[in-house]
Amino acid sequence: LDPGVFGDFLCDSPYHLILSAFSYMKQADLQPEFIIWTGPPHVPKEELSTYVVINVIANMTHLTLVLPTAASLSCPGLNTNLYYSPNQVTVNMTDPTGQFQWLQETLELSRQKMEMVYVIAHVPIGYLPYAINTTAIRESYHEQLVKIFHNYSDFVKAQFYGHTHRDSILVHSFKKKKNLKESKLKNFLIKQNILEYCYCIPFNNHSLSLFFPPKDIWQFYLNLTEANLKQRSKWKLEYIMTEAFDIDDIQLHSLHELALRADVMILEVT
Repeated sequence: LDPGVFGDFLCDSPYHLILSAFSYMKQADLQPEFIIWTGPPHVPKEELSTYVVINVIANMTHLTLVLPTAASLSCPGLNTNLYYSPNQVTVNMTDPTGQFQWLQETLELSRQKMEMVYVIAHVPIGYLPYAINTTAIRESYHEQLVKIFHNYSDFVKAQFYGHTHRDSILVHSFKKKKNLKESKLKNFLIKQNILEYCYCIPFNNHSLSLFFPPKDIWQFYLNLTEANLKQRSKWKLEYIMTEAFDIDDIQLHSLHELALRADVMILEVT
């Protein structure tokens, strides 16, 4: 089967698709300050090779300077694939690769420097949006991560994940209290992505998300069927979050109120 110029819902992102996404960002003058790109390779496990990955990255980045983030911002990247439930390599390991210790030390340093922290990873914490009481991360690891983020919730302002191929926002309350201001809340942004390798039904179109923290999120999408038929891409604005969901901004209190409203709406429908 020919997946088309811009690929299929069941394949990795072709070169033309990635080019079209970056071309659109330039053409629309979106001017992102930085781009978050995560995800694992979709290849048979017998073909996985650390040697190949390291050499590919080295070939692409050997002329690229490692630039520091803004003085008041830290963006630690977690390899949460280590904690992924189907990952049999890390079964019975207390702290695979010592990453929990590294994360605590990194967040403690950010606390001392009074830095704002954005955590970036692939496999998310929290419950999966399409399964009841099911996490993607093994339960013991999930508890450790939640505990760490709880302890540093004053500095970890947001967390960005992928993996689920769902456009979703999770608001996690660490303590159940009547007063919202007394609760420890944190938001996790789990976004659709340029790659839409997915066995889930219905399929998702490719997407880009533009964040204006703490004000708004703009979501863009590419109609894959149309793009392949016409042999050209046409990215479009799908929604502006504050307008689509009638909220003032994307700060925690607004997202929490939205979550409460959604619960009421679900109850009314069912």
